[in-house]
Order: sequence, then C-alpha cells, then structure tokens
Amino acid sequence: MKRWLKRIVVTLVVTQVAYLGVVNAVLNHPATQDVINRIQPEKFRFRWEQAWSWYPFRLHVINFNGNFQSWSQQWEISVAEANGTLAIAPLLQETLQVYDMDGDSVDLRFRPRPTPDRDDANIRQFYPKIEGRNPHLPAEPTPTQEPGMKLVFEIDRLGGQNTIWIGAIKTELEGRASATITQQTRHGPLSISDFRADLAVNDLTVDGQQVADSGTIKGVFDLEPIIFYENRGLKALSFLSADADIALPIDGLDFLNFYFKPATGMTVAGTGAINGRLIFDKGDLQPGADIAIASTGLTVAYRPFVIDGVAELMVKVADTTPDILNAAFRFNSLSVKDQSDDASLFKGKGLALAIDRSSYVLPRDGDFGRKRVAFDIPSMTVPDLAAYQRFLPSKWNVELIGGTGSIEGTAEVTPFTFAADLMLRSDRAELRFKENESFETDLSVILKAAGEASDISASLDIAGSSISLDDTEIKRSDSNILEAWKADLTVSKGKVEFSLPEESGDGRRGLQKLIQEKDIQELLSTLDGHFAAKLVISDLDWASAFFKNPYSPLAFRSSAEIDTDLTIRAGYLAEGSKLQMPPQDFALEILDYVAAGSGGFDITVEKGGEAPDLHLEANLTDASFRRQDEDKAVIDSMTLTVAADSKSVSLRDGGSVSAVNLSIPSAKVNDMTAYNAFLPSGSPVRILGGAADLSAKLDMQEDSASGFAKFKTSRIETDIIGERISGTLGVDVKINGGSAKDKAFDISGSSLILDDLRAPGTQRGWNARIDLGRTEVVWSTPAKLDASGSIYMTDTRPLIDIFFDARGKANKLVDRVLNLKNVRGNAKIKVEPDEVAIPYALVTSDTIALGAKGLISEKNREGMFYAKCGPIAGVFALDDGKRRFGLINATRKFEEYSPGGPMPRLLGLGSRKSKGAGSYKNRLSIFKPKK
Repeated sequence: MKRWLKRIVVTLVVTQVAYLGVVNAVLNHPATQDVINRIQPEKFRFRWEQAWSWYPFRLHVINFNGNFQSWSQQWEISVAEANGTLAIAPLLQETLQVYDMDGDSVDLRFRPRPTPDRDDANIRQFYPKIEGRNPHLPAEPTPTQEPGMKLVFEIDRLGGQNTIWIGAIKTELEGRASATITQQTRHGPLSISDFRADLAVNDLTVDGQQVADSGTIKGVFDLEPIIFYENRGLKALSFLSADADIALPIDGLDFLNFYFKPATGMTVAGTGAINGRLIFDKGDLQPGADIAIASTGLTVAYRPFVIDGVAELMVKVADTTPDILNAAFRFNSLSVKDQSDDASLFKGKGLALAIDRSSYVLPRDGDFGRKRVAFDIPSMTVPDLAAYQRFLPSKWNVELIGGTGSIEGTAEVTPFTFAADLMLRSDRAELRFKENESFETDLSVILKAAGEASDISASLDIAGSSISLDDTEIKRSDSNILEAWKADLTVSKGKVEFSLPEESGDGRRGLQKLIQEKDIQELLSTLDGHFAAKLVISDLDWASAFFKNPYSPLAFRSSAEIDTDLTIRAGYLAEGSKLQMPPQDFALEILDYVAAGSGGFDITVEKGGEAPDLHLEANLTDASFRRQDEDKAVIDSMTLTVAADSKSVSLRDGGSVSAVNLSIPSAKVNDMTAYNAFLPSGSPVRILGGAADLSAKLDMQEDSASGFAKFKTSRIETDIIGERISGTLGVDVKINGGSAKDKAFDISGSSLILDDLRAPGTQRGWNARIDLGRTEVVWSTPAKLDASGSIYMTDTRPLIDIFFDARGKANKLVDRVLNLKNVRGNAKIKVEPDEVAIPYALVTSDTIALGAKGLISEKNREGMFYAKCGPIAGVFALDDGKRRFGLINATRKFEEYSPGGPMPRLLGLGSRKSKGAGSYKNRLSIFKPKK
C-alpha cells in the first residue's frame, strides 16, 4: 500500500514537474506565439511577456495583448496581469469556459470599420489605434450566423487602472468590477451578466474633448444576448439593464439627447454634475430612478428658441406613474435667444421647463414617447423688442424698432394639444408701419391660446388674446410728436387653422411636429383663420391712412368702439373681412369739411391678398357740417353717407382711393353768412342772414366727378351795394364732370332762381332765373367761377343797383327807361378770389336792349352800361367815381370795351387806360370806394 502511495506521489510529482517544465516552456517560448499568430493573422494575433501555469488548466499572464479584426470592427485588449482557469467538462459541449478570472490594468479598444451607411469621417480621427490594423479597411458584407463554439468568461475581479475606448468615446476607470461574458462564435450573440462595478472615473473624453475628469459609478449591469450588427444604435438599449448610483461631473451633456430629442425635438448641451440613481431595464427607466444634473453652463434648444444659463435638471420615474419620465429644468439665471439670431429675447431667473415623456427609449408601435413640454416663465426682462422682429412676416410691413420690456406666462404643448397664456409688456416700445413714420407706445400683448390637432391638421383658439397701446405718440420725419392716443384690441372669437407636415417616418406627430418643422414667422405667414374682436380706440386717424388721396382725403376723428370680423388666408386678409363701428358719436373729414354726428361705418375687404382692396360705407345722422377752418358749424340736422373704394392697401403705404361717393339727403343751413367766404373780396353782394335746406350727391374719382347739389333758402337778407335786399334763393347744381383732385367741376346746365327779392319798405318783389350754359367752378374759399348762361328777370333793377352807387333825381329819366319788365338775355361772368368780371351781359325786351360789362373788386369798380331803344343807343361809363354818358357810336363803343381795358371817350372827355389794362388786376379805381 505504501509502495502504491509512494508511486502515486512520485508519479504526481514527476507529472507536475514535467507539466511545469513543458507547459511553461511552451508558454514562454517565442515560437509558441508565432505558431498561434500564423493560424489566422487577418482575424487574431496574440502576444504576452510572460505566462505560466502552476497546475493544469490554470493560467497566469503578464502583459497580455490580443489583437482582433472581425468583418465590421477591429479591437484590441491589453492586460498588465491576468489569470484564469479553464473548465474541462463544458468542452464536451463545445463550450470554452474560463472562470475564476481576475486582472489588472485592462486597456480595451474598439474601432468600427468604415461602412457606407455610417457617416463618421469627422470623428474617425478620435477612434483608437489598433496595432497592425489598417484603419481605412472597409467593413465586409454582413455575414450569416453559423453554429460555433460558445465562449464563457467569468471575471471575478477586475482592478487597477483601466482604459475603455469604444469608437470616439474613451474613459479611464479605477476600482473593482466583475462580470460573466458569453459570446457565441461565428457571429452569434454576446451577453454580459451580473456586471458589478465599483469604479472611479478618472477621465472621460468624447470626440477628442474631455467631458469629465472625476466621478464614481457603483451598481449592477446586464446585457441580454445581442447581435450588434442587427441592433445598432439605440436598439441596443433594449438589451441593457442597470441599477447604479452615479456621481459624475461631465462637460458634455449631449448624451441626454437620446432621451429628449426623439420625444420632444429638444436638444441639450453644456456641462454639469450628474448625481443620483439610474434604474434601467431593457429600454425603460424604472420606478426609483432619480437623477439630478447641476449645470453652470446649460444650453437647451427647442425650436425656434435657445436657452443658455445656470440650471438644475431633475429626472425621475415615480412609483405612482411607472410609465412616465418626469424631467424638470429650473434655471437660476438664463438668456433666451432665437436660433437664427444672437439677440436676447429675454433674460432673468426662475424659468421652469418641464418634460413628461414615456419612460422607454425606443418607439413602440410608432409611439416615440412624446407626452408634454411645458414652460413656466416668471417676469423676465426683455432687453430689446427689436429681437422679436424675427417672428413677424416681412409681408405684414410691421417693424419693431426697439424698446425694453418684460415677458411672463405659461405654455404647454403635447402631440395633440397646446395651451399658452403669455404676456409681453413694454413701457416705451417703438414700432413702425410706414417708412417715415413711427410711434412710441406703452405696449401690452396677451396671448391666450388653446389648440387641438389630429395627424393632418391643427387648430388654435386664441379667444381672450389682446393687444393694448397706451400713451401712443406718432413721430414723423417732418414734424414733432403728435398728440397721444390709445387703442385696445380684444379677441372674443378666434380660431387659426394649420395643415400639418406630412409624416416623415420618425414618429413625430401633431403639434410637436408642426413646431419642430415650422418656425413662428413661417406659421404666421401661412396661417388660415377667422377672428372676431372688439377694437376700442381713442383716435380713428389710423383709418385715414387707408383712404387718403390727393383729391378727396378721408379722415376719421374721435374715439370709437369697432367690431371686427376678419378672415385670414395664407397670412393675409381675405375677401369678406369687415370692420364695423356701431352707431356712436364720431367725426368724418371729407374734402375741406368736417361732419360730426351720430353714426358708424363699415370697412369691408372686397379683394384679399397682400395688398387688399377695401370698401368703406360711413353714415351720419343729426350731424353738423363745417369747413375745417371754421370754429362753429353752420350746417346741422344733416344726414350723410360716404362710400369709398381704396385699392392696394398696406400698413406701410396706406391705400389709393379710386372712388368716393358723398350723399347728403338732407341738411339745414342755419347761417347763410358762412357762404360769404366763397365770394370774392370785392363782391357787390354780401349775405347778412338767413337759413336754407340742402341736399347733395357727389361721386368722385381722381379725374372725374358727377352728381348734384340742391339749395333752397328761407327768406335771407343781403347787402347789394349798401342796399339791404331780402328774398329766397334756389340753386340746382348739376355736376357733369371735372377734377376732384383740383376741386374743379363742370356745372353746365345748373340753375339759380331768385324769388321775391325786395328792399325794405317796398312791396313789389323782384324775380330772376339764371340757367347756366358752359360753366366751370373751382370750389375753394373764395370760389372761382367761369360761367355763361341765360337770364330771365322780372325787371332791370339789379343792373342799376350793381353799376350805380345810388340813384338821384338826375337819374329819374334813366330809371324810367331801364325799369323794363320780363326781360331775357345772356351773360358771361368770371369770379376770381379778388374780383368779379362781367365780360358780357345783354338782356332784351320787345322794345329795348340792355347790356352791361365791368369789373368789381374790393376797391375798384368800373364798367359800362348799354341801352338801346329803336335806333337810339346810349352808354353809361362808370370810371374814377364818375359817370359819363354818351350817344355817339354807343353800340360800337360798348362792343369794343373790354373790362380792364381802355374806357371809351364819352361827352368830349378823353379816354384813358386803367393801370394794368387788359388784365383784371391792379386797375385804377373809377368808382368811389365802397362804404
């Protein structure tokens, strides 16, 4: 027995010595590595500095390096010291199992081979170097899986200083770790189970930039069997599980985008310190996950905004809502900009940004986990309102020039709902609609919006939104600031419609897709909608800009409440849109007049688009009517209607009026003396008092006019050459054409009826009718007139009153001759602002013909009176305050005389020219001045 024991011991010792000698000699002989590396050098190569085995199947290695190249990547592992034990039994089942492994100072590197579907040219410079492998060698076609040996590595301890370099991500770790790694050869699945780590992160770089230089990771990780080339990118997360505590200062927070960007369109960048617990299972964050990221330089981009500031991010999955990830950003300080501009939209502190999304990473049945993005904005400072110009379509012609202010409110968007309650204020905002005109105002804009969406369309209800302008002062380049005004527009009903972008296969849906693909300016430029709003404004001058023109300017005065009913198509006013002012007190300016009374107006869009055509209907009742230079109206009880068409209207340029129609069905003139302003300064007639009824209609275009004016007085008092005359006057003016621009009208065919004119103390009245032939009038103060027409008079007394200052005894014979009855004739008359000229007037009866020519001004009166009875003719010349009478060649002298020209020689007195002969100005007076 002892012998057998001795033999056994000797055999074992000899075997052990032989094993040690042979195995260790083989392991350390250079030829061993050469033989192995010749097997498939294109796939693997090994080298080690030392290796030994104290007993069978247990191996120790110093400075081991394994170099590998698969069809899709190149990788390398280096270990300062490692050992492990080979299990024999599993070999019978084609399983190579190494257990009880430990090692120190592992350097593990992976470098993907270039493939056509991966654009990594910009970051390949940051991939690790794999010794002896061509970094530009393209990947091979995807192989077919084949049965192969299973490899199982049970790592009990991994310690020391370790480097993991995967693609452009490199990290240095220190501490302890253990895991079981299983790989099915011939392109089969890889799994990692029970990976326990208690590691310090000494360095972490991404794309060549250091993102962390310290931190800790402690927890358990598992990777379900995965074939990586079938589950690239985020798909791999559906095989990963983790439960770990993390404390990691990091310079690159971009990794958060794999959670935020697919679900919200939001991207995150910056530096921060990550602390908390990560619980993750096959693509889902699990209840109990609670991570805080404190950042001193955080950037959040959410189209079209960029938020920069100091913030804290909290990410949680609550037990009560295990399928929802709650992320909350709170900014201690921030500045918000537009993505296309460096100008700050607002800045301050306390802004909160909340994101709710599904706790899973990978989409499920087309659902990318989008839930909700919400903003809570406390009062923030707006440094310059001009920054908001970015959001206004250029075709609106609204320019935000500047001004400081504040913004506050809330907003929330989900795939199929939207809600906002925002307020923008400025104490002194400056805006411009017109090139040379701007205004400063206290501005308040309130946006209240509630939206709904389907997969193809979205709508927003903005009822309750408002714009308020207060203490508004218009600034013009040619004048000082005008008087202040204010306006408030409040939307009572308002719905905006949007067509949603077509599906792009990325799972984005509804309103979130709309916001991510369309910026605010584009949305406003293309929106369709319908609005009803109340406009309260202290001055209607704004409406004047839409209807101003050089020939018939329209202006609206006083405050007003206006109902608006607007339809928007492709960002423009559409046909049928209307502004309506219910009856109230207001004033309207037209031509040179101001009408004020009770009434309203409608402004209707007749053709929509970029420069719409507008139609105005305004009406007034019980209105007063005065010239703009008058302090008091002399026309009242007026009913007035104005219709106007304005073409190609814009905020910047106003409108071009094509037609204005004025209708006055009835009006009362309570003081006829106002019409003295239209008479020339030297008129022999002055109105002393009286009243009248008026009606009129005037249809105007720039180069044409038509219509009528009718005038019927009660008994009025006049002064004719110092003599008081009373009577009634009827005027029927026919407007046949003319120029509204020049206020020059053709009134041919008009008529004037003078009825029952009489002097005080007389019983016999005087009547006359004038029917105008070719006649033009310029309606100004004083008026200009060039008229011809026919005359009917009951007698000839007016001619005597005009051309003679008084009638004395010496004229009794003349009076008997001139007092003819029922005479008819023709006349021409020209009226200028400073004189009246009668180039020709001739009336006849059965027995006598009477004529008159002359000039009348404030200081000068000259003329010639002609009478012919049978063969006898005579003339009276009125010159230099003297009367001259002549019978010789009276007819010829009357015909040759032209007012303002040489006066014929009468009664032996030499004729002489008046100064300025041949004109109607600067003549020598031949009458004594009018008293």
